[in-house]
Amino acid sequence: MMYKMATSSKSRANLSDSDDEEELFRREEAVGGKSTVLLVGYSPTGGGHTGRTLNIIDESLNQGTLAENDMVIFYVPPHWEGTKRPAQLSDIAGKLTARNIDVKFIESEKPVYGYLDKTTGGSDDARILERIALHPLRNTSPKGKYKFLANYFTKKPREASFENIEKFSSGSSQFNLDELPRMSAPQLIDSVAQVYGLGNIKILSDMDPALQKAARNAGIAESQRLDQQNHAILLNRSDREKNVSMDKAVLAKVLGGRGEHISHISLGGKNTLSGTSGILKNLNITGGETISSVKRKIMQLFLWHAHGIDDIENKFQKDGYSGVLKGNSIEKVEDIGKAIYIYAHKKTPIIASHIMERIRNNDADYKDKIFIFCGKNAVGSYNAMHLAYLVDADGITTSGAGTSGEFVYLHRVAGAKSTLLSLPIEGHNEQEAITDALLQDPSTRDYTLRLEAGETLNDGKKIDALVKRPQITAGNDVTTYQQFITALGDEQTYVGQAHNILFRQQSLDQETADFQDIQRIMYSNVNLKATRSYLKFIFQLFNILKLSRKGSPVVIRFKESGRELSLSNVESIREFINDDEKLKTAFGVSSSQKVQELPLLSEVRTMLNSDVDFSSEAGSQLFIRLKDKLGHHMTTGF
Repeated sequence: MMYKMATSSKSRANLSDSDDEEELFRREEAVGGKSTVLLVGYSPTGGGHTGRTLNIIDESLNQGTLAENDMVIFYVPPHWEGTKRPAQLSDIAGKLTARNIDVKFIESEKPVYGYLDKTTGGSDDARILERIALHPLRNTSPKGKYKFLANYFTKKPREASFENIEKFSSGSSQFNLDELPRMSAPQLIDSVAQVYGLGNIKILSDMDPALQKAARNAGIAESQRLDQQNHAILLNRSDREKNVSMDKAVLAKVLGGRGEHISHISLGGKNTLSGTSGILKNLNITGGETISSVKRKIMQLFLWHAHGIDDIENKFQKDGYSGVLKGNSIEKVEDIGKAIYIYAHKKTPIIASHIMERIRNNDADYKDKIFIFCGKNAVGSYNAMHLAYLVDADGITTSGAGTSGEFVYLHRVAGAKSTLLSLPIEGHNEQEAITDALLQDPSTRDYTLRLEAGETLNDGKKIDALVKRPQITAGNDVTTYQQFITALGDEQTYVGQAHNILFRQQSLDQETADFQDIQRIMYSNVNLKATRSYLKFIFQLFNILKLSRKGSPVVIRFKESGRELSLSNVESIREFINDDEKLKTAFGVSSSQKVQELPLLSEVRTMLNSDVDFSSEAGSQLFIRLKDKLGHHMTTGF
């Protein structure tokens, strides 16, 4: 495929030094009348990936790096778990069109999806793996022995060119964000490049590897592509060989490695708490006040919104409760020993139940504590967690990158001395790594608690330990609040970092450059590629056998078109799975010896060599257990 390139017959020496004239020249010479065409892809999982990606576009508007006559194409994921697409999408589109920047929305095909276990709130890695393994079948009709595809994919026709898709018009009654035309990533890149040229295209992604892969294959320069990510915490910089073990095969796909620059969101590396500025202003808090004075103001605010146990107990039966609970001896602000905030998703009811029991029994350690269950309207119109941060409150949270990163930042930069009980969600690779990092970081290791092996949250021992632990308050009556104010006012942000790497060619720091190199090695590693093919074989095969014991012929697709494996009957399946050389050739493993390292291969062989009917309930349960084991074995990044 040949593409137009933005070129100029004029010499820059003939231009004046005026920035305005240079900008006019740049725009006049752009192919297709556009200076920049920005393609934006992201994972729909939760809301974090969406919001932090769109914030970069906001920043580009503020900086003027997206301007009149540019174009932004949102490569929007299919609906996640039946949720509507966020209003922030149409809001940012409205801002763009108000600046005469064209906007188009196109539905993507292969973003990375996370799934949650509805019981524990943990990561459902089995479903994450299954969706990725079934991607090559995504446009197969979900009928007959393929009806299982309906659990993950909605089939719809693809548009041939982005030019066929209408531009977004703010306020148009015709536009429906929940019903968008679909294109494959290669189709989209090819059709945009034919009109505007490779040199004018920029790619911004947050876990849409298919978009980055298509851009790389089309020849879009590395400097014009950026992936924003936080899962690199799972990589090992010191022992790089560990990054290419087969259990990292899916992580290699989720992360970068296709040559794009990356913007790594490290744990506590930058200020993400600029939103506290409004609170500081409303409460007239300045750097000249003592720490004790500031705490008193905010503790009084907590007390105004606090309830005793008799007033609030029935409300805790509802999942997602937010509010403030006070110990029995608290009547005035001077009675408050310390504040503890809770932000723990599905673990919150367990924590609340334990706290209420202790307060109900008039436990001495709980009588003078105030507990902030963070959420909407917990402390009126204020952000409850931000208020808790401002008084350096102790906390109990799941080990998300956001809250954990803020905990690190405040200890590293603001001089915080609060303690955190860090609770990784079960089966969540990244959260386990985050808690490990908190216990290793010199700024937080003495202030972090976690459950020990064999200990459960229901035991309540770690909650009691946190509540009992005295706060460090020495010097608060004379030390000013200035260190906190300075830390919270730092204007270096991850949004600015990502923006500057993509739009201003900012150099990568050493940590990020190391992660970029590691990801390139991982993505090109033949055995990690082979493992992904092996996973496609397992998930496609057992899903087909679950609907038909004979399942013949079984065709396993490793790509949507092209490479595939055909097995005529059960006997040929057994012959294939038991032959190391055939597995080596079919999956692309580097050696027959390495075949033995394929995840749970021995168990897969035992299942396929048995007389189990996988279309029966017993056979179906065997497959479910195998999926769960693979989910625990593989590192997905979630």
